[in-house]
Amino acid sequence: MDEDSEPKKRSLSPLTILIVVLISVVVWGLLFPSGSHPPGYHFACVSNLKMIGTAIVIYASDNDGQFPPDLYALVEQGSIPNDAKLFHCPCIRKEVPLAMSTFADRSAFRTDYWYYPGYSEDNPPGTQASETGIVTDKLGNHEAHLPGSGTILFADGHAKLFRGKEWYKNSGQAEPPPRDSRL
Repeated sequence: MDEDSEPKKRSLSPLTILIVVLISVVVWGLLFPSGSHPPGYHFACVSNLKMIGTAIVIYASDNDGQFPPDLYALVEQGSIPNDAKLFHCPCIRKEVPLAMSTFADRSAFRTDYWYYPGYSEDNPPGTQASETGIVTDKLGNHEAHLPGSGTILFADGHAKLFRGKEWYKNSGQAEPPPRDSRL
């Protein structure tokens, strides 16, 4: 070996880089099929419902233990920020328009969740508060990437994602309306 010669530096060839990129694309495609969202969207949906649940508890503490008559009452009373993103299921493939980032009044209020009114802190109908769903996804919210699933907020404050065509039956309620219904 010649003492004056420098060791050759190894670099990645364009072909090696192309192969790494192609493998990455294939793995991404297998993990997240066409039209799907990464799993983080489910966590954001559960988080939205937990914030709504906290607002329901705040509302009830200011109203003799009675839950609100509807979800907009939470905004009116100030129990939850007037932020349209809190009432939007992130699993739905649509963005909340910037002009609709807040609700001007009750007539402008829209939500991707369904609320079951008539409960109170002391007397949720059903066997236990942990088994009584008070807010659920509307049918179809998760169809783009996890068909037949939905999230339920229970009267005790916990929220959970359920899978299966009849996921909503875990709420102890009747079937929620489709997502395109008003409110």
